[in-house]
Amino acid sequence: MAVNATSVTWFMVNPRVEVLSCDKEGSSNPKYSRLNGSSLLILDLRLQDEGFYGCKVCSEMADPPAHIQLKIANPPAYAMGCSVNYTGVPSQFSLTCYWLGGYPAPQLQWENDGKILSNGTLDTLLVTLNSSEYTDKPKPTCKGQHTITNEIKVDTCNVHLGYPNLQSHALRTCIKGENVTLSCSVFGANPPAVITWLRNVSNPNVEVRSGAKYQIVQIGNDSFLTIVNCSKEEDEGNYICKSENGVATKEIYIWLDVTTPHNIVGLVSAIMILFLVVVALITGTVLYCDPQIYIKANPFRKGESEVLVLVESEEEEEMQQVGDSVVNTPYTDAEPSTPAVANGNIYKHEVLFHSPPDNISSDLLSEVSEETEGEHLEEDF
Repeated sequence: MAVNATSVTWFMVNPRVEVLSCDKEGSSNPKYSRLNGSSLLILDLRLQDEGFYGCKVCSEMADPPAHIQLKIANPPAYAMGCSVNYTGVPSQFSLTCYWLGGYPAPQLQWENDGKILSNGTLDTLLVTLNSSEYTDKPKPTCKGQHTITNEIKVDTCNVHLGYPNLQSHALRTCIKGENVTLSCSVFGANPPAVITWLRNVSNPNVEVRSGAKYQIVQIGNDSFLTIVNCSKEEDEGNYICKSENGVATKEIYIWLDVTTPHNIVGLVSAIMILFLVVVALITGTVLYCDPQIYIKANPFRKGESEVLVLVESEEEEEMQQVGDSVVNTPYTDAEPSTPAVANGNIYKHEVLFHSPPDNISSDLLSEVSEETEGEHLEEDF
């Protein structure tokens, strides 16, 4: 367009800043100047000079201005990055390589074990792959190259593909009518795995979805399935935790056993009653059989029973005096006020009758007295 040098104005579109006006031959900023009439010359280019510029003939203010985009060649301002993602299709995943901030666009290329997967001249390169084409734990690599005249910049990045590994408890128990939570953890998966729960009870491999009966919560790499109000008929059986990330699919089985609650209170009460009965039997046996427990302390013995008392004598003379007193003392129903007691080493034993029965014969008493007297005479000799 042939115009006079002073008939064109130049400005930056965003933000709108006039760099060369119509009524001036030059600009107040020495960075900008006119070239060949209507052309704009920009000196000392920098990245901040990039953007859209507009020019407009001064005499035609109603016409829309013409816009020109200025791009400055520069190497990418950021490091190259790589990522891997699960596409949602079984056995399929995608690789993404990006190298941003440069002009013109860099050349990117995906490789694996020396084989070219995809390439192109753009700042982001995406390729979708099938896991069946790769061996155990492949390591795809992205290579990038950016060229400005004689300046070449290269960079690389790679991703590690990993199979999902599952961990859980093989057996879970639930009491009928209560809630139970099944857990499943996945580790080592790249890209991150998606966890789903399946039932293998009445209909095999039916996916479990969250609702009133089942509640599924996933926190990081851990998934939790809560079964509300366990029922033996509906809920007992195998549950499957399934993990897939496009690289591989793994499953782990969990068996849920639903049991009927027992009468715990009745069982504990029966055990306590049995324990008390045993304690009572042992106590009664001890009270009845222990010879050191006397009539007054033993309610199981009759008040008129005979009790054998072992009388210890330290000296022969004391024992003899005790024997004589028993033989020579006439029988009476009243108990003696001070019974004869001797302490020390056992030398001889005498049998004394306390509270003898009423029907004892006089002949028996005399016989006992004679035997006792005879024993004393033998001892004197």
